[in-house]
Amino acid sequence: MWTESGSLAELAFPVMVVAIASGVSLLCTVLLWRTQKVSRDTAACFDRIERVGFRSDPQLRSLDKSIALSVPPLPPPAATPGAAGAVLPRKKPFEKGLVLIGGFGDMPHMWEGLAERASKAGWYTLAPRTPGWGRTDFREANKVCWTDWVLACRDSLAVARGLCDEVTVVAHSTGAPVAALVAETQPIDRLIFTGPNFLSQAGDRWAKKLLLRPVVGPLVTKYLGTVVKKRRRGRPVDSLNVASYETAFYLTCLPVHTLRQMWILQDKLSRPWRVSGEVLMLMGESDESVAPLLEQADFVRGYVPEDVSFRACSIPNAAHGLPTETEGVVDTLAKIVVGGDEDLIDKLALLAEAKAAAAAGDPAIASSATNGGGPGDGNGDAH
Repeated sequence: MWTESGSLAELAFPVMVVAIASGVSLLCTVLLWRTQKVSRDTAACFDRIERVGFRSDPQLRSLDKSIALSVPPLPPPAATPGAAGAVLPRKKPFEKGLVLIGGFGDMPHMWEGLAERASKAGWYTLAPRTPGWGRTDFREANKVCWTDWVLACRDSLAVARGLCDEVTVVAHSTGAPVAALVAETQPIDRLIFTGPNFLSQAGDRWAKKLLLRPVVGPLVTKYLGTVVKKRRRGRPVDSLNVASYETAFYLTCLPVHTLRQMWILQDKLSRPWRVSGEVLMLMGESDESVAPLLEQADFVRGYVPEDVSFRACSIPNAAHGLPTETEGVVDTLAKIVVGGDEDLIDKLALLAEAKAAAAAGDPAIASSATNGGGPGDGNGDAH
């Protein structure tokens, strides 16, 4: 009876389904093995830190510096003359403080360049470790919740406010929505975002939708475990400064659990920020890790109080990792954060508008913005 054409057709369909299912299963198994192997390699690299120490490898030395950077020394209390000639202690030991919040997978050492410049200017600088990162494996990362990041940022802000008259918070990448959530309830004098991750890059949004689905998301998170970190134009880290990933430690794979927490965090903003000074958004012109600058700027404007200045600036010769770019870029960052260089900020804001106009096909606006004195006009402010 198997010679009948109808029976053969009926048999062929289930055989084809089984074959396809087997192929998909095999592919998933191979991919899962690959990511888990990367995860084990990464854990082994972390474990090497414990075995051989921080200073034996330039790629791991940054962790040692992170510890020192996170615990800045306190100066002796300053004194001011009283009304009757008596010497009274200052209300707080520092006039200005800087809280530096890292992003996804970042460690405090990334802020070394900016922190050194701020410290030389007399600022108190605090760069806390983000919960989940900087450990020898992903056990802490796989348990961390987005609220842990927010609470850690809030605690660091409280320390700085107790020591400083005025506090500036600089938050990088995923640290941006973390600091923004803190700003919903805690007063901040100045809030500056570098390479902010309020909105995901277009190519990553499908993964966000998948991981945030009620049933599918937790299942994928549990059984996949880790994924290989995406490379940006062949770079393991989205930075134009090759030294930033040749001489500093970075993750080669990412825990899916923390990715899910990151994307949950993005959707938690709900009220205006309590910022009294200004809000700045800085992004490298070659940043390919997050949504475009002006798209994120439009999103952020809804949370900035009407009486607070807000500007979005494009930084030339830089990608996503602004704090770890070349010395010239870090100098530009310091002029903005520490120096408060208004002329430079305005020029970089014009550059952002020019780039957006050029992308939209409006050469008149792009030309006027560029001719108005952009950062590349020979004054050497932006590199």
